[in-house]
Amino acid sequence: MDTSYGFIETRGFVAAIEAADAMVKAANVQLIRFRHVGSGLVTVIVEGPLDACQAAVQAGKMTAEKIGELVSAHVIPRPEDDIGDFIEHTKRKRPQPPVEKKPESSGKPQRKKNKAGQKSVKANSEEDLLNALAANPAGLSLSRLAELLNREQAELRIIIKKLMDFNRVEKIQQRYFLISKGGKK
Repeated sequence: MDTSYGFIETRGFVAAIEAADAMVKAANVQLIRFRHVGSGLVTVIVEGPLDACQAAVQAGKMTAEKIGELVSAHVIPRPEDDIGDFIEHTKRKRPQPPVEKKPESSGKPQRKKNKAGQKSVKANSEEDLLNALAANPAGLSLSRLAELLNREQAELRIIIKKLMDFNRVEKIQQRYFLISKGGKK
């Protein structure tokens, strides 16, 4: 693979925008994506020839340092194809709001009380996860959600992340809570 990748990580989106602007103006690189890592950290990824990526990362680094929000900067020269595939795989378009599926039957999902008095919900979609959180206002841990919804934790993490991106679910310490069931506050 002849292409290289350049990374700048900043605290805050504004610093990331400034760094990305400096990077694409300084060298012949293509902006691949912004990635919100969490805790206010944003990673900017560019690709291009090695010398262009090095120049772009240097320019982005200097810009982010001026703002005072640089966390790290790195260039991966000519990565293995697997790394390139991984970076390409993580590219994504702007997230779309989760589509709420309407139940095909007119009845409500089956619910039953368990030993702890919490309602169990048969899982089929994001809506089932939202229903489980609505039925448990004290919040639920990931392991408890997996048990209630009969799903793998990894699968639930993906659903929860999507719902968190749209401010429908929040995490406080080790528990998840419903913010808004219907997508409006």
